[in-house]
Amino acid sequence: MTDGDRIMTRSKKTGRALDKTSKQELTDTKKKETPLPDDKKVQYHQQIVTAQYSGPLPDPTSFGKYESILPGSAERILTMAEKEQQHRHQIDDIEVKIKSRDSLLGIICGTALGIGGLIAGSIVVVKVPGLAGTVTGLIFGVSGIGSIAITVIQSTRTRREQKGQ
Repeated sequence: MTDGDRIMTRSKKTGRALDKTSKQELTDTKKKETPLPDDKKVQYHQQIVTAQYSGPLPDPTSFGKYESILPGSAERILTMAEKEQQHRHQIDDIEVKIKSRDSLLGIICGTALGIGGLIAGSIVVVKVPGLAGTVTGLIFGVSGIGSIAITVIQSTRTRREQKGQ
């Protein structure tokens, strides 16, 4: 057998390179192995433990490890968590203020549109004679009343949703 004909593998025990002949010898020795007596047998049990934590603070075990590795890190982590909470509260306050402002602006604009429709309808009824003026004025008036009704319904629904949350 030449070097080009060799099949190179590695022994699992020694890590040395084996040619085809040595591999055959290793296989033959495996076949001759005798079973172990019961007192020599060992049972293995594998247990996988997973843990999941959520939030800005680590679990207490990890928290202590941070402090032991880098003194003062526990205080820094607590400060970071407090700043994060303060930031979230500020964002929530801003969001509530924006929703309140938008709701008020919607009510004001809806009411102004409704009153404008009623006024326009009244003017059309007075200025345009006959059935055409009456129908056109009625359309303007109904649309004005409708916009006021829609505004009231939407603001009531919004308040209900805010109380429910």
